[in-house]
Amino acid sequence: MTTNATRTLWLLAGTGLLLVPIFAACEDPSLPGASEQTNNNSQAVHDEGLFELDGDPQAEGGGAAGDDWEDLLPDVPTVDAVNGSIFTGGSTKDINDISVWQHKNGSVPDKDDILNGAAATYTDSSTGDLILYFSADRFSTSGDSQIGFWFLQNEVTLNTDGTFEGGHKEGDLLVLSDFTNGGALGTISVCEWVGGDGTAGHLECQQESVQPAPGFPGVFCTADSDGVIDDIACATINNSDGTESVWDYDPKMGPNDIYKKGAFFEGGVNATRVLGRSPCFATFLVETRASQEPTATLKDFIRGDLAICQPSVDVCKQCNVTLETQEVSEGVTQVVVQLNYSGWACNTGNVDMNFAIEDSVDTTANPLFDGNVAAESCIAFSGNYLPGTSDTDPTTAEFTNTVTLTATHPDLDDIVETFEAACGVCGTPDTCPDPPFEIPSP
Repeated sequence: MTTNATRTLWLLAGTGLLLVPIFAACEDPSLPGASEQTNNNSQAVHDEGLFELDGDPQAEGGGAAGDDWEDLLPDVPTVDAVNGSIFTGGSTKDINDISVWQHKNGSVPDKDDILNGAAATYTDSSTGDLILYFSADRFSTSGDSQIGFWFLQNEVTLNTDGTFEGGHKEGDLLVLSDFTNGGALGTISVCEWVGGDGTAGHLECQQESVQPAPGFPGVFCTADSDGVIDDIACATINNSDGTESVWDYDPKMGPNDIYKKGAFFEGGVNATRVLGRSPCFATFLVETRASQEPTATLKDFIRGDLAICQPSVDVCKQCNVTLETQEVSEGVTQVVVQLNYSGWACNTGNVDMNFAIEDSVDTTANPLFDGNVAAESCIAFSGNYLPGTSDTDPTTAEFTNTVTLTATHPDLDDIVETFEAACGVCGTPDTCPDPPFEIPSP
């Protein structure tokens, strides 16, 4: 099959405070590192043809066809490898809600000091699955370290008093693994915040055994109890000295922009297979820790804003007035004014939303619409009503009414948009421009 996907990338710098959105586009087979690939496992992570998991950020085609960090990072910021925010406090553990975490400016052991982190998100066009790729590098390779990658649905930020703003939401995702000199990965733990939001919930982890991915040297993927790769998550580490970085990298020892063995980590996880849905993650956080156990003390971190879901809507309404003959009684008719309207409502964002559209008056079609509208698509609505009697001559009056669109998504704030249309028997009525996306025929 031809693999296509929508992708977005973010880069995090090691001060713990900076994130730069670098790239957002649709997969194009003409891009470097992208090509057609036949794949019998449409839910794969390491060989889906979306991204190269090969233990280095260079786009030399050493892994599966697809992007690599070099393709997605034309420019990167300078990173301060010494100063930055670190975790502190006994309650700052992954098993606790973020609302009780603490941070401070300080230092951690060199082997746990994160310099750069990055995340790329892909939506597989063949399955709709959300697949997350992530990477990080560290200041020193003077020992093994443990690493974690949080994908959080709420916006989580740092307060100046050393606390965190924001908390967990049910369905937050954590991937834990080893950052080793030897390059071998013993396990990959995939964790989910379950049972409720914030302090009402708890962390639930599934420690997965891993197996080497056939044909992909140094790549380890999760496997079932029989040792068969299930490809829910995969990871790898650079397995030799001399790997070149594609962003600014100033290590403790050795030349700049060159990785020693075990300095660079990258992985991927199929979030949809883990969670059963594709959440709107808002924050990405990389952490180092004392061990891979969920209760481990957390050390260094960097964070940034993801904004995977970017909701946006638009609505328009137009009307015209016609004179209709209405039977008042047997043999008796009168001419009445009828207000006819039509319009469109469009989901101009990148996430499906439910649309509820109401008119300000009781019409022949109220509610005008109530249902799901896919990303980058539009629906049409129409109806009519009789304005009613008044002291005003209806043939000279101008009529206005309002349509209200309420767009909802379980992971996002509601969006409410209104549009008012005016028209009369005389004069030029309001009209709508063409919608941004073609409306399918009924």
